[in-house]
Amino acid sequence: ENVLVAIQMGAELGIAPMQSLSGIAVINGRGAVWGDLMLAIVMAHPAYESHKEWVVGDGEARTAHCQVKRRGQEVHEATFSMADAKKAEAAIMKVVDDQLGAVARPARVRFVQVLPKTRSGKLLRRAIQAVCEGRDPGDLTTMEDPAALQQIMDSVVS
Repeated sequence: ENVLVAIQMGAELGIAPMQSLSGIAVINGRGAVWGDLMLAIVMAHPAYESHKEWVVGDGEARTAHCQVKRRGQEVHEATFSMADAKKAEAAIMKVVDDQLGAVARPARVRFVQVLPKTRSGKLLRRAIQAVCEGRDPGDLTTMEDPAALQQIMDSVVS
C-alpha cells in the first residue's frame, strides 16, 4: 500500500516511479517529499535560476544562510541561527505532544547540514539510530559522505 501511495504521489508531481520510491516517505498513509527530491523539484521549475547555501560561525554562533534567485527577480536570502533552531525544537516538541502525546516526544531534536546517505541516495537510518544510541553504526562502506554521519556524532556528544 505504501509503495502505491509513493508512486501515485510521484506521478502527480511528474516523478518517475523508482525516484518516487526513494524520495517520497509514506507516513501514516500520507506521502511526504524529502531530501534531494524536494530540491530536484524546485530546480526543475521554470522560474528557478540558482541557489546558494552556506554556514557562518561555529558552535552556538552558527548561522545558516540560503540565497534563492528566481528568473526576473531579486535574490532572496534567508538565515537560520542557533536561537532559531532552539525555537524550532520547542515548536516541534509541542506539535508531537499535541498530535501524538508526550510518549512519542523525542528527548532532543538536532539540526545538521546533511543526512548520511548511500551513494544511491538512501538514508542510513540504521546508522543514525546506532550513533544516537551510542552503538557502533556497523558497515558504512556504501556511505556517500562520511562527514554527514560525523556531524550527527558531534551533535550527540555536545
